[in-house]
Amino acid sequence: MAQVELPVNAAAPEPPEKPIDGDWLNKRGIGQPAPSAFPDLELVDPKNPKRLETNCPRLFGEETLKIEATDDTYRRLQKARLYQGAQFIVKFMGRVEVGGFMPHELPALISTFDDIRAVTIDLWETDQKELIPRLKELVVLAKFVARFTKNRVEAGTDPPQNLHMAQRHRLEVEGVLWKVLHAKSAGK
Repeated sequence: MAQVELPVNAAAPEPPEKPIDGDWLNKRGIGQPAPSAFPDLELVDPKNPKRLETNCPRLFGEETLKIEATDDTYRRLQKARLYQGAQFIVKFMGRVEVGGFMPHELPALISTFDDIRAVTIDLWETDQKELIPRLKELVVLAKFVARFTKNRVEAGTDPPQNLHMAQRHRLEVEGVLWKVLHAKSAGK
């Protein structure tokens, strides 16, 4: 058998990651969330009226977005789209706080989060210092929506399938962040 020689400067192969244990398929039943790949990313002080600005400063903070002189028209369009999505979330959260949320509104919320994620990746795909914190904020928000939906399903105000929708969305957002954080080990 021929022996394969590695180039002198070749990096040693990275060992495969140890998968996170848990009931990923959630076969325990409704109300039991799948594990999180990011257990430390949680909404801090959910009763704080400034929680969006505190937990997600890049999306909701005072200095969240700026149109730079160097931004071309496409980048300006994307930043304006991102701003409109963030404003939708702010207004939506206001409806949640006063009890005006209706179960049939969940798809619009998730669609807005998906759009925000797509624009975020488009704007900062090559800027990991900006992309990763923004994706982490989206994980925090997805966890909030999943927990909020779980509480509503348990209270009987939302249909059980909404919890699966919210959990699926949280797992999707975590998967995007995981992929970005582990792109090097995935050969990218």
